[in-house]
Amino acid sequence: MEYILITIVGGTIGLIATLIMKADLHQGLVFNLGLGILGATIGALSMGTIDHVPLITVSSTSLIASVLGASILIGMIKEFQRA
Repeated sequence: MEYILITIVGGTIGLIATLIMKADLHQGLVFNLGLGILGATIGALSMGTIDHVPLITVSSTSLIASVLGASILIGMIKEFQRA
């Protein structure tokens, strides 16, 4: 059950980050899932080192950190595609 929730939340985070960054990457649902999960991991690790919170928590702060992590990944991908 946890993995289904992680997949849904990861996909949503990836979609939100794609919309925020106005990225037209045309990668699809699998890319958004991976992006959201990686962004959530980056966000969780950064929040864990800053606030000393557990890696797997659901709160508004962790969701914002996850979206920021995914947005950073999108920015990096856009820069590499430009080069």
